[in-house]
Amino acid sequence: NFILIASIGSSLFFAGLLLSENISSVFICVACLGLSMAGLAPMIYADANYYSINYQLANGTLVFASAIGGAIMPFAVGVMADLGGFNYGMAAILFAFVLLIIFAALNLILDHE
Repeated sequence: NFILIASIGSSLFFAGLLLSENISSVFICVACLGLSMAGLAPMIYADANYYSINYQLANGTLVFASAIGGAIMPFAVGVMADLGGFNYGMAAILFAFVLLIIFAALNLILDHE
């Protein structure tokens, strides 16, 4: 449940950050975005413990996928920003947050234990 709640919170605070017009709302959105994202990676690794125990390549695959995502995302944001400006680049990040919500919901629905 925490992964889904934190994913939704991260998405909402990022959207709020994009829509903010004054410094105080930007500050609040950035702080809340950081708080909602802080526990996501450790919780995802803990949730994958079932796979880590039962499948030898699970940890390596999880770390590899996160590293590839960390390398590709700035590139995708840059390409989108080149194509359509700042708003397109930020929309790419918002799209990634939407995917995070979808996968968190699927993880909750397809509970493995």
